Amino acid sequence: MGLFGDLLGTIMGGGGKPIVPDAPKLDEAQQSAIEANQKALPAAQELASKTNLFNLQEIDKMLRFAIPGYEDLTKGVGDNIQSLLRGEVPKDVQDRLQTNDAVKALTGGYAGSGMHGNLTARDFGLTSLDLTQRGMSAAETWISDMARLYQPGMFNVASMFISPAQQYAADENEWGVQWLKNQIKAMPDPFG
Repeated sequence: MGLFGDLLGTIMGGGGKPIVPDAPKLDEAQQSAIEANQKALPAAQELASKTNLFNLQEIDKMLRFAIPGYEDLTKGVGDNIQSLLRGEVPKDVQDRLQTNDAVKALTGGYAGSGMHGNLTARDFGLTSLDLTQRGMSAAETWISDMARLYQPGMFNVASMFISPAQQYAADENEWGVQWLKNQIKAMPDPFG
């Protein structure tokens, strides 16, 4: 249309050709997402901390309600695992073995001899290394069980982050809105 068409469009109320905004760039979207995530991180960490603490307390409350003696149970398991990790026979096992040994010594006719004291180690048949390895295995199992129990209630801070793809989509959406505004601005006034 040239100069005359542009002039006529301006007189008729139009703004001329619409201005095409610059397209969003992926590398800029990536940097923008990183900056936004860093800016949001302190608040996201605080939210995650409070959410996780609440969820842990709720799970513990349900376990104490559902399992009589839950705290004693977990304390006992923890104490036994710690004993094993130190290469020690747990106290309840020591007590049980001593009772069994006393019965064997009495029925075997060697109560009071030196053989009675040696029965515990011989009957148990483990070294401190064996006990430590069993403790490590028990600890791994216990930690895994606790993770399965508590993990579903944990809030993942990364869920609050925006990805570069999401940022690019938001930038692209803004581009589309600006492009539409520019097209409308360039249209002739229908009432003019």
